Amino acid sequence: MISNENTSFARAFGTLIPIALLALLLSALTISFANDIYAFVKSDIPTTLYIDGSESIDGISKQLKNSGVIKNPNIFKLYVLSKGKQDILESFCGEINLNSNLSYRQILYEFNAQKANNPPFLRGIYCI
Repeated sequence: MISNENTSFARAFGTLIPIALLALLLSALTISFANDIYAFVKSDIPTTLYIDGSESIDGISKQLKNSGVIKNPNIFKLYVLSKGKQDILESFCGEINLNSNLSYRQILYEFNAQKANNPPFLRGIYCI
């Protein structure tokens, strides 16, 4: 009877360990995505981007990642599409100053706010 209890304990333990590791992994991913979206703990590094007006959401997301403003361009793209704000990014042309500690909502706000401040000809880029 002791051997049956040991085998059932080993079987239960063998099932719980992978489930616990999966839960830990999913928790870490969720925390990472939430920090990127809501900017709970992000460093404050100013950066300037130049967007020529023909950039897609993909291109702008990659520029934001390369400049350190966001960590995951695919999650940012999904956020923008879910909010229906892709026109704010795709119609932007010119220079934009951002900080790496901005949330996704604040990034969209900055794009919208700084759109009016860009002259039609900036750094050799003609914006129509």
